[in-house]
Amino acid sequence: MERVMQPVSAKSHYLKALFWVSILIVPFAFVQLHLVQNDFQMDYWVVPLLVVVLLAGLWGRITQLNAIQKRESILFKAVVDFSLEFTYVRTVEGEYEFVSPAVLEITGYSPEDFYQTPNFMDAIIYEEDRVAWLSHVQNVNCNGCPEKIELRIKTKRNEIRWLEHLCGPVSNSNNEVIGVRSINIDITERKLASEKVERLGFYDPLTDLPNRRFINDYISNLIENNEKSDLDEHFSVFFVDFESL
Repeated sequence: MERVMQPVSAKSHYLKALFWVSILIVPFAFVQLHLVQNDFQMDYWVVPLLVVVLLAGLWGRITQLNAIQKRESILFKAVVDFSLEFTYVRTVEGEYEFVSPAVLEITGYSPEDFYQTPNFMDAIIYEEDRVAWLSHVQNVNCNGCPEKIELRIKTKRNEIRWLEHLCGPVSNSNNEVIGVRSINIDITERKLASEKVERLGFYDPLTDLPNRRFINDYISNLIENNEKSDLDEHFSVFFVDFESL
């Protein structure tokens, strides 16, 4: 049976704190009553009671915040660890503070590879996409602008994979960018399918030769470029209809 996490109860934390603080104060109160005082006077108990209430409130608040933080951390890790997307959180300087386990399946590199090498993502970006990647990183780090780009990476197995990279800034209380959070989705199959469909529109699937649509677009581009050019250039087109032979 699946276990459901219960919400953090503030009341229970304050009651526990009050109980333990009271336990700690009782020995001192006993010493004061039997060794310092000979008779019971309410005035002597005001300060200890106030101390108990204040300490209980402070202790209860601290334990409640710790419990909330621990619960949120468990929930976040439970969601991210089972996600197929490769996610990470890094500082502006490039130090990785969190890398999800899915990175191993997508890139072939472990989270430890990222933790050990700042800006490790830069090293696996495909050469032709590196200029666009560095421009993106600069924009997010300096301007704090969330962006979505598509780029290629080179995996540890020397495979080329397409990623949809969604990136957003992490800011402090002064609205200063101190880090970056990112989600990376493997879109390799989608890209390959799209390229295959696009190729089928311009090439014959049987002979893999350019079809009539390709020729029409090619000639249209030649005519358009010739009209825009200042050079007096000419070209001709020769058609051979094999079906009529």
